[in-house]
Amino acid sequence: MANQEPLFTTEETLAIDPLILAYLAGFFDGEGSIGIHRVLRKYGTVGFHLRCTVSQTSVPVLEKYRHSFGGGISQTGPRILRGNEVMCWQWYIYAARAARFLRAIEPYLFCKAPQVPIALRFSEQYRLLAGRGGHRSSRVAVQLAESCRAELMALHQGRGRVWTPNNQRVAPVRPVPLLDSLPNDVEMTYES
Repeated sequence: MANQEPLFTTEETLAIDPLILAYLAGFFDGEGSIGIHRVLRKYGTVGFHLRCTVSQTSVPVLEKYRHSFGGGISQTGPRILRGNEVMCWQWYIYAARAARFLRAIEPYLFCKAPQVPIALRFSEQYRLLAGRGGHRSSRVAVQLAESCRAELMALHQGRGRVWTPNNQRVAPVRPVPLLDSLPNDVEMTYES
């Protein structure tokens, strides 16, 4: 599938219907991933970039991500699901666009909420430390990237809990009060 530019500018992305953003965030919470990827460049230099992906067997859902935020869609190959071979696809977005995507959906995230501040910190600080485009990665930039990668990987392994390399729990994730996010004029009633 051909990769396309987003149809919205940064300002217009923030003006996307909040229900659509909430849907995309919820879908990303369950089917997406946030990562800091190490890239080996020419002459043995190492660089890093922020990457967000969503994998799915349904292309129209992924088209909504691409239409709203840019990025691309690629075929990841057939997978066996419940004994049947199905084609899988992946939407992906990198670097500054990935950071803009995370900022747009951050208020609606639950499971991946602890990962977003780490990813955004990496995105902002690495760009400053590594120089334009991250092509001249300094030792400090590499240390920052590796540190943020380790934090994200610890969250991935702990499924929302922070773990040390020795697999010991450090701190629980702060629970998000769901009822506090309801509008004040909504009245909750329970019937038996």
